[in-house]
Amino acid sequence: MKKYLFLCLIALFTTSAMAQDTMLTKEETVNYLQKKLREVDGRYKTVTGVKFFYREPSIMLLTDGTVELVYTATSSEFCLSGYSVKYSYRFDPGEIVKVGIYSSAKTDDPVRHLYFEFKAKTVRAREDHWKGPRCQSGLGFKYGTNGQWGDLTEVEFPFFATSPENRGRITRAILHLRDLAKAEEDPFSK
Repeated sequence: MKKYLFLCLIALFTTSAMAQDTMLTKEETVNYLQKKLREVDGRYKTVTGVKFFYREPSIMLLTDGTVELVYTATSSEFCLSGYSVKYSYRFDPGEIVKVGIYSSAKTDDPVRHLYFEFKAKTVRAREDHWKGPRCQSGLGFKYGTNGQWGDLTEVEFPFFATSPENRGRITRAILHLRDLAKAEEDPFSK
């Protein structure tokens, strides 16, 4: 009986030790980031005194191993009659060289932005703008990609900032995703 109990205890400790070493897959990591993005849905960030509310944020793993991040920021205050911009990014997470936080946002806003920096213009980005009828034309757009795909070196990722651990968790998740993507690189590319 003692031998049987001893073997059961060894099996239990071995199983729990192996479970602690289990890392998330690319798909599981993207699903975690999607969960974090859903936290900003309906929340706002203030830009030049105007509140922009986030709608329908999503992140997905595409079949070629790249990631697509999409979200819309909408304000009924801007241009007096409404304004929205939909941001779309497509990127290879293996190309990320730095993750940081934008410090220009108001610190009491529930939404802040992390940025993922790339060493070359490997990010495909697109902005689609919708202006109300009384909105002035000629507004300066950040990337000048209104309705067209362009190349960038940076991705902005909104996150729910009032949860103190979110910044660190999202940073660790995106760096884990980067490491997984790098591990899958073509062994004959060098």
